[in-house]
Amino acid sequence: MTIRPAARTRPILFSGPMVRAILSGAKTQTRRVITPQPDARLRWGFTGWEDGHGRALPCRYGAPGDLLWVRETWCAVDGCTAYRADDWIDAPSDDEKWHPSIFMPRAISRITLAITSVRVERVQDISEASAMDEGVERDTFGEHYRQAFIALWNAINAKRGYSWERNPWVWTLTFQQVTP
Repeated sequence: MTIRPAARTRPILFSGPMVRAILSGAKTQTRRVITPQPDARLRWGFTGWEDGHGRALPCRYGAPGDLLWVRETWCAVDGCTAYRADDWIDAPSDDEKWHPSIFMPRAISRITLAITSVRVERVQDISEASAMDEGVERDTFGEHYRQAFIALWNAINAKRGYSWERNPWVWTLTFQQVTP
């Protein structure tokens, strides 16, 4: 993967299980809802993705070669940083507390991802192989990654109005972890 000379760096939030999946190498894709949702006439045009009226639809997460720094739940402990994804049960002491991922400063992020591809699709278009690349574990019967992805998708997005059943348009980002 070549990082573009003018690569932009942006933050991206991940939950503890997804951070663990990235660190283990199991997660190499993420899907993020496009907001606002474009109409059904979405197409690839001269300027990239365009809506049905020819207006550019830039991906707010970046383009291939750009970098994403991962925000995760964290806590300052004795001058060091502890990460909730590392299976901490509680904050290390009463004087210290876990900070939500949204408040993580760039300086203490431990994971940087290089975007290798960006595409637009409906969330229901995910294949079994892509669901595995999302870093989910197989469903309770041990057979289907796609079913496990559907459950994860709804847990995160249904309350925001973007349930699996609504089949929203999503940015599908493929990435690889950059060595620190």
